[in-house]
Amino acid sequence: MKYTMEILDTALDNLQSKDIKERKKAATFFMRAACAELGTKNTKPVKEWFIVNTENYLSAIKEETDPEMIWIYLYTLQNFCARYLHLNHLYIIDSDIMTEDTIQNFEERSQEYAYDLLKKQIHPKVLQGIASFFWIYRQTFVWDLFIEVLKQKKTN
Repeated sequence: MKYTMEILDTALDNLQSKDIKERKKAATFFMRAACAELGTKNTKPVKEWFIVNTENYLSAIKEETDPEMIWIYLYTLQNFCARYLHLNHLYIIDSDIMTEDTIQNFEERSQEYAYDLLKKQIHPKVLQGIASFFWIYRQTFVWDLFIEVLKQKKTN
């Protein structure tokens, strides 16, 4: 799959669809982009797109209420941050768009999104996604979330 700015922009439009199937298809597309092999011709456009569209992407996903969809969004953010940002020393990309400030902004805004979910979500799948997201930042509170998820699964 080739990821271009235009294809990613179209997927962003589909994330805002009223049709859950369209949103899920778009969310899965972004998840695959975040999990794409690093160091290929897709690395730069995917990374630049997420950095440039930080606010647009987060605005599109933050209104979601379906736990499965929220989990996909968290998984996407987790993989993008872990792979494209934390492992960026494995590949070099020349870009005026991606600065330390823009990358830091993406991480901070992604963490804000996950913290906001933590305040209002109790679904075990979402809690697991939040814990997994913060695991890449070595946050110790994730163990409490994993324990809560296991408790909820045990009682259901």
